Amino acid sequence: MNELRLKLLLVKYADNTISKSELVELLAELNRGDLDYISNLVEDYEPDALDGLFEFTDSPHFDQEQGFYRLKRNLNLNKAKTKRIVVKIISGIAASLLIALGIYIFYAAPSETLDSLADADITLPDENHATVTLVDHTKYSLLHTPKEILAKEGIQVIRDQDGKAVFKISETDEPELNYRKIKAAKGMDAKVLLFDGTAVLLNSSSSLTYPSRFLNSGRSVVIEGEGFFEVAHNALQPFVVSAGISHIKVLGTTFNVATNIVDNKVLTTLVSGSVEVSTNWDKVRIKPGMQSVSDNLSGELSHKEVLIQDVLAWKEGYFRFNRDDIATVLDKIKNWYEITDYEIRGKSKDHFTGSIKRTQKLSDILKQLEKISNYKFKIVGRRVVAMS
Repeated sequence: MNELRLKLLLVKYADNTISKSELVELLAELNRGDLDYISNLVEDYEPDALDGLFEFTDSPHFDQEQGFYRLKRNLNLNKAKTKRIVVKIISGIAASLLIALGIYIFYAAPSETLDSLADADITLPDENHATVTLVDHTKYSLLHTPKEILAKEGIQVIRDQDGKAVFKISETDEPELNYRKIKAAKGMDAKVLLFDGTAVLLNSSSSLTYPSRFLNSGRSVVIEGEGFFEVAHNALQPFVVSAGISHIKVLGTTFNVATNIVDNKVLTTLVSGSVEVSTNWDKVRIKPGMQSVSDNLSGELSHKEVLIQDVLAWKEGYFRFNRDDIATVLDKIKNWYEITDYEIRGKSKDHFTGSIKRTQKLSDILKQLEKISNYKFKIVGRRVVAMS
């Protein structure tokens, strides 16, 4: 590689404008290049832009694959203030012999600043990014895959009266019974219409696994996360939903199942009809307005009366709180927005009861919470900081 080209790649790396192909080219040159030459080049050219780009150590440990991964990851950190390539040399008895050359990334994050809610925000996606995963683990985007490909998998995208996407499933003529999984994207629900007429609304990040056809002995699916079922009646073919260690058996009814609200528990809430919930150790039949609670660890079953509107608030576009502390509130919000973590600074006895309409911007939700509590909120990257 000529000197001008190498200089260009080094400067593009330093100011975070290097492309993927250029990055591969730079790494290859650093691995085979003359170390003294490259070091002198850095010192002689654009010292401000490339200051601290190289550093030498005597460490004999080098993982090139990990270094390459970190380098690529570092280029995606838009707020990076400093970056440098650490070239590691193994020096033995003859220090002048270059035994190995490696690449390592050091990322010095800027000091944490708490942006105002107006300056930093996390928003819900503008379109539905639901996916389907096939038996061979191939994954397709349901809205961005050609309809001919989806049709081969028995899937058709239609629109309801409000223009929202509905994923209509048809039986396939595969000789073997195969399973597919439809998953709702984070920040979006997804409506699935099964080939028996059963409709399932999946909550954010939830998934439904279903067979290529139902057997005569019954209609069986698997839910992970939360979903609302409107089961088409068929007295000869029971509908069974598996959730954790629980099995919910119905003939035709409407109910909600959640596996992600309480740790290691499955909540089944009946809206109409009748359902039988069972584990390997216990069984219970519940009536409308009741909720069964299955413990995935002990297998125990219990049931209680609940307010249906509270359970189904997510379906209507609301967050519903019932004397929830701030951690529980943020956990519920985190299920919809791309929040990686949250931090609670200070202690408060505030508890939240009521409903808040889900909004496009996370900051709008947090502003509403500020008005009714002693907390102030800040968004830092993908984190939320709650201060009392």
